[in-house]
Amino acid sequence: MPDPTIGLINSAKGSSWWQDSYVQEIIPGLYLGAQKEEHSMPYPELAKLGIKLVIELLDEPLFSLAPPRAPQGIKYLPIALTNSEYSNIIPLLDETSSFIREGLYQKRKVLVCSTHGNSRSAVIVAAYLMELLKIGANEAIDRVSSIRPSINPNKGFRDQLLDYESILKARNLIIMGASSSSYQMRPKRIRECAEDESSSPAEHFKRRPMELMS
Repeated sequence: MPDPTIGLINSAKGSSWWQDSYVQEIIPGLYLGAQKEEHSMPYPELAKLGIKLVIELLDEPLFSLAPPRAPQGIKYLPIALTNSEYSNIIPLLDETSSFIREGLYQKRKVLVCSTHGNSRSAVIVAAYLMELLKIGANEAIDRVSSIRPSINPNKGFRDQLLDYESILKARNLIIMGASSSSYQMRPKRIRECAEDESSSPAEHFKRRPMELMS
């Protein structure tokens, strides 16, 4: 698989939501961005960028006080997760990767965002790259950082991303093992079918006399 193309998209002028007035396209169709005003969805800006799916990481207290609503025309996945090294992000990674994968498969642009776009959202994007490109945690972080240099996941998230790397490797080994077993069984089945088709009636009689004579 070739390396993903690097892209940079400028947001609409005057937006108070995008940090430094831009978001980065990490791979085609997948964007990483930040908020200047917490929990403030800029519907016109999303439309101008052509973004149709959004994963938004929100601090847990804010999430509890003001549960977010899905913007019109946007498939929206809000997640309550505080940017703390003690927060547990691993249980979220399968869900977020599936959300991103579904959007990109449908050729719909996806934005992952958090308060600064440097820790929680960066880890979500890195985890998807690990699954997509079959790369390790450190390489995934490096790829994201090469496009958005400001990212700086906290130590707890980095450690969990390394754990997630082990999880993905174990899954791949299971899949490869199942595929290998399937291929090993096929030649035997082919030989058995060939023997049955090439056997003469006399040979069938020799192999199964009691059944044929009864």
